[in-house]
Amino acid sequence: TPAVAELACDADHDFFVVWGAGTEDRINDIINQVNVQYERDVDITHEITTIIVRTEPTYAATDAWTLVNEFRNKWLSDHGLVPRDAAHLFTGKDLDGNTIGIAYDTGRICTTGAYCLAQSDHAGGFACSTDITAHELGHLWGAGHCACPSFTMNSTITCANAFSSVSIVDIITHRDTRDCLDETDPITYCSAFSSSASFEHIARFALGDIDHPSGPSTYSSFLAFSTELARGDAEAFAVTLGSPFASDVGGVWIDWNQDGDFVDADEAIDVSLSGVGPYIGVVVVPETAPTGPTRLRVRIQDGTADPVPGPCGTTSFGEVEDYTVVVTDPCPADLDGSGDVGFTDLITVLSFWGPCAGVCPADIDDSGDVGFTDLLAVLSVWGPCS
Repeated sequence: TPAVAELACDADHDFFVVWGAGTEDRINDIINQVNVQYERDVDITHEITTIIVRTEPTYAATDAWTLVNEFRNKWLSDHGLVPRDAAHLFTGKDLDGNTIGIAYDTGRICTTGAYCLAQSDHAGGFACSTDITAHELGHLWGAGHCACPSFTMNSTITCANAFSSVSIVDIITHRDTRDCLDETDPITYCSAFSSSASFEHIARFALGDIDHPSGPSTYSSFLAFSTELARGDAEAFAVTLGSPFASDVGGVWIDWNQDGDFVDADEAIDVSLSGVGPYIGVVVVPETAPTGPTRLRVRIQDGTADPVPGPCGTTSFGEVEDYTVVVTDPCPADLDGSGDVGFTDLITVLSFWGPCAGVCPADIDDSGDVGFTDLLAVLSVWGPCS
């Protein structure tokens, strides 16, 4: 299983001018191909946590070093809540001199120095676009330049899409020092954004512990904002619109079965939202939903241009935001799943007493051992689950 690094992506206005509504698809295509190389050569994959598309000019510099610092400062000041182990800027600018990409520093994954950029469509075909991104990320992973004209980390672009044996050692060495990386395969969701958030946008979203105001953006990942919902719960949500129109429509989706899409039964929470808002609805958690974190997506759009809201794809106007919902067990002390807490559950706790080794179903408080807190959790809710 490859190590999973969370990657935040930014497309500057110049890149957006080139790719338009296909900006996010282009970035996904590049990173997907970069991952082929990284998984094959160094057992790493990058999970995109967000793609911010700059539909208005945001970055001014054409000097690569100045631009990567501008990019880094923007993200440190404005996007601190976006989960990431590294961030990559796709620029459409014609960078000064012969530079087509730059990394802020070498060996900086999971630090405040993990920023790089690429003028990815500078020349050549798709293989060159992927190679320059793999190259700049390679610096963040600890690889320096090499005199290796048949490989990615050569000092000039080769479009090789392969690491040399020296680069492989450098990257794996840095990878193995990072304790921030996941070791599970990432779930990849479909892309969803608008071409412009200059008009209607999501000004506030509220559900449970989430009550989050935000400014206009074509897409925003707010996965750091989460709320717990127990199976069987019914919880109200509210979507407040900014600069709304009577023709606006919207929808809310939750990936209950955690399979990376929003198309299964009960996952379209409400797709009939319309008007200037605020939109009010209810999330009902299925009794069969597996516990753990999953994704919620909320979208609003201009219903005149795009009348049917969906969880994927591009609209002319509006905004998409993603949040995290953590599904919990309403009766965690019911260890045998019988519908009540009783002697069988008590015996289970006593039989697992002490430090956990492997599977540990009686560790109700997830502390790493079974002890008095778990015993009290059983005794305090003795009887039928409610």
